[in-house]
Amino acid sequence: MLKKILEKYNNLSISVKASMCFLFCSVLQKGITVLVTPVFTRILTTEQYGEYSIYQSWASIFAVIATMRLSQAVYTQGLIKFKTDTDLFSSTIQGLSTTSIVAFFGVYLTFHEFFNDLTGLSTILMCAMFISMWVTESFVFWSMRQRVLYRYKTLIAITLLISVSKPIVAICAVLNVPNQNKVSARILTTVGIEILCYSIFNFIQWYKHRAFYSKKYWIYAVGFSIPLIPHYLSEVVLAQTDKIMIETLVGIDEAGIYSLAYSLSILMTIVNTAILKTLTPWIYTNIKEKQFTIIGKNTSGIMLLVALANLVLIAFAPEAVLIFAPSEYQSALWVIPPLAMSVFFMFQSELFINFQFYYEKTKFVMMASIFTAALNIILNYIGINLFGYLAAGYTSLICYIIYAFVHYVFMKKSTKLLERDIKIYEGKNLIVISLLFILIGFMLMCLYNYFVLRLIVILCLILLALSQKNKLKALYITKN
Repeated sequence: MLKKILEKYNNLSISVKASMCFLFCSVLQKGITVLVTPVFTRILTTEQYGEYSIYQSWASIFAVIATMRLSQAVYTQGLIKFKTDTDLFSSTIQGLSTTSIVAFFGVYLTFHEFFNDLTGLSTILMCAMFISMWVTESFVFWSMRQRVLYRYKTLIAITLLISVSKPIVAICAVLNVPNQNKVSARILTTVGIEILCYSIFNFIQWYKHRAFYSKKYWIYAVGFSIPLIPHYLSEVVLAQTDKIMIETLVGIDEAGIYSLAYSLSILMTIVNTAILKTLTPWIYTNIKEKQFTIIGKNTSGIMLLVALANLVLIAFAPEAVLIFAPSEYQSALWVIPPLAMSVFFMFQSELFINFQFYYEKTKFVMMASIFTAALNIILNYIGINLFGYLAAGYTSLICYIIYAFVHYVFMKKSTKLLERDIKIYEGKNLIVISLLFILIGFMLMCLYNYFVLRLIVILCLILLALSQKNKLKALYITKN
């Protein structure tokens, strides 16, 4: 059996092998983070766990502004667009990234008291945040290039080393420092590992061409990235402001409990990301070939599977909380269902966004993101003040439903502008799937005190899916 598997793997093309290995890297990184969660919830108090989560939230927000996400879409597209000059492009874009981070670090140092009061973080932790941005971006630039060139072996080895060493060193540090220094120990040891492992990639990229500045490439990168910053920032705000607002309006302990619920709820994003990495190129190919019916059938079937997977997570949320955290975190249980449902609508949104990116209608993406992020802040302020921190989970669900709906409308608008009035998804079917998903999710939440009933419901859903396997295949998995 093993020999046959190895033979099949060896016969795969380099692009397929690379895609599988990059997917493994992504799952590995997120998987290890999930596996060490029960350790950190037991060696940190809810307040300390909340402090670390707030640091991560602010780091995500500052990273978008300081780096302009130069290592993401613009770099990947540039490697293909300027494939005859990738060394110079890579070196100078990394130079632009370093310049941007240093410039924003200078702004922080000038107004450090303001930013420290805003974030609640010390100067040492803020400095560590900017250093982490710089070295991490260096690694991301390098790893993105390995992906484009299908060089996966070294990337896997380094990803494995760093993914394992970070939590191990952090756990050892937290266990061996005084209680008041545990959060700082976790952050600073993680940044220390990043400095040791990532710094070399900055010099590797620069040494290839020894160039820091290129007017042509800097103008190209800035012109591409700046219009998308509101979109990227709005996505981060939508995902992270819950914790920050809970800390401000309720307390740091509640932010810690909510952070655990959030971490468990987004477990399914590992699966979502894996599916989307494979699905997106396929969607683009079929859009190009105008095979819109095939896209609708395939992705509708996958949408049902994602919904079922999230329902399984919701069903076993009480057991997950018991495994991942001590009794102080048990109230997190009641915010997991709406947050897990939000993950389904995140996935749905990405399917619609693909069309807007393909047709280069990025202004639609930006408008939807800004509107939903602003709505989330308003609803959070009202809901948390009226009903406590648990309300943040329900405001997130409302916002992600609206986010998916708005992107569906913009998808139809994007395709209508450049194609004829084509139909990719049946709107009524999407509504039925979404409503059934929400109803079953909340029904499972009402059965949290009845384990056997929850188990029966999930088994019935799985058996129903298996009984309709052939119909689902014929209906949704039409081959291109």
